Amino acid sequence: MDAFSKKTFLLADPQKRMKLTSSLSQVLTEGINEEKDFHEQIIELVSVLRSQGHDLWSIDESEDFEVWGPNYVEPSGPGLVITFTRPNEVDVEWSEE
Repeated sequence: MDAFSKKTFLLADPQKRMKLTSSLSQVLTEGINEEKDFHEQIIELVSVLRSQGHDLWSIDESEDFEVWGPNYVEPSGPGLVITFTRPNEVDVEWSEE
């Protein structure tokens, strides 16, 4: 997932960044296996993205979804906002806030 490092997102122009979010959404969706624990898989995927420099924190969750994004208490600049929804749908957005 090196192609999805925070540095790559920060250096990309808006059009390239939109393609990156779409591609990352697809990769993350493929990373969710319906036969495994939904929430454990999310933690694994988020851990990989964190190792790539992304500041991701759990913002909201329930049994059927989780939302991860930059720390809103101590903002660290622009970053990914990722919504994981059961059974296996992932939406990735780039937030400039």
